[in-house]
Amino acid sequence: MLHSGELRQGGRQPFTWIYDCGSVTAAAQVKSELNDLCSERNAAPRSKPSLDFVALSHFDSDHISGLVHLLGLFEVKMILLPFLQLWQRFWI
Repeated sequence: MLHSGELRQGGRQPFTWIYDCGSVTAAAQVKSELNDLCSERNAAPRSKPSLDFVALSHFDSDHISGLVHLLGLFEVKMILLPFLQLWQRFWI
C-alpha cells in the first residue's frame, strides 16, 4: 500500500506526504511509483526532493517494505511511527 499526495494553498509551497510504503505482492510496483514520484518532484539535478511527512500505520511488511527505497530517494522532514508498548519495542 502506498498513498501519496500534496496539499496546496495559494502561492505557498505544497505540503507533500506519503501514507504507508510497501507491498508484499507488488514490491516492483511500489519501487516504480516511488521512482516516478521522485522524478516528478526533483527540481535540481543531483539533489533529493523532499517530502514533508511520511506516516506508517503499522510495521507489517506490506506497509513498510518500500521504506528503505523511499529514504534513499527523498529527504523526509517528519516520519510518524505507530505507538508501541515498551515490551513490543524490546520484542522487535
